[in-house]
This record gives sequence, C-alpha cells and structure tokens, in this order.
Amino acid sequence: MRPLLIILTLPITVLTLGLFIFVLNAFLLWLVSEVVPGFEIRTFSAAFLSAFLISLGSLVVSLLFPRGWE
Repeated sequence: MRPLLIILTLPITVLTLGLFIFVLNAFLLWLVSEVVPGFEIRTFSAAFLSAFLISLGSLVVSLLFPRGWE
C-alpha cells in the first residue's frame, strides 16, 4: 500500500521537496493505530513526530550499517 501511495502523491511530494513523505508516513501510522489493538496514536502531531523519529532512526542505522556490510 505504501509504494502505491508514494506514487500517487509524487507531484505534491516534489512540490514540497520531499516533506510530504512525513505526512504520508504519519497518516499510515495513524491508520495502523486504528487497526492494531494496544497501539494508540491520539493526535496527528504525535503521528507526525513519530514518523519523523522513525525516519531519523532509519537514517542513523543506514549510515552505521551501509549496504554490503557483513
């Protein structure tokens, strides 16, 4: 579902210089919180901050362990 949403929102993502990806990830986190019991995100700002922190963590891990690392 995420790859399809990224393709569909590509024009607005380009216009916002990639920042719309955080909005899309926040929406998907909120959607997961509606479906999964015990996982709760109450506000959009919490979802947005969570999406940002997850992206930041992913960046740090990818810098520490580049592809091809064994």
